[in-house]
Amino acid sequence: MNTDEHYLDKVVILFSPSEAARGFNGQLPPQWLRTSFVDRDGSGEAIDRVYIPIDLLGNPMKQFLCACIDGVPMARDSGHYYVPASWIMRQRPDMARQIQRSVECILREYLRHVA
Repeated sequence: MNTDEHYLDKVVILFSPSEAARGFNGQLPPQWLRTSFVDRDGSGEAIDRVYIPIDLLGNPMKQFLCACIDGVPMARDSGHYYVPASWIMRQRPDMARQIQRSVECILREYLRHVA
């Protein structure tokens, strides 16, 4: 991760083999897709504190440029960029429900390890 993101904690969601088999064609999603970051500052809405892969929106280079133009804060890890879930929700309102559930899951996992 870039050192500029020193205020972010990395969270990698782990799946049991049975969970992977049910939801991912029997395969574990790649680590970058299971990775997110949580702003440890704790201020603001949860949806703004969780950073998820920008690749969820499609062409990562195009989305990266859009995020730059919008002035969106980003984290970079292993060649992938992560942006606040709230920005992705604004880009893809049709994914809002799924993103909200993901954010809740990420925060539960994060709090389980921080507490």
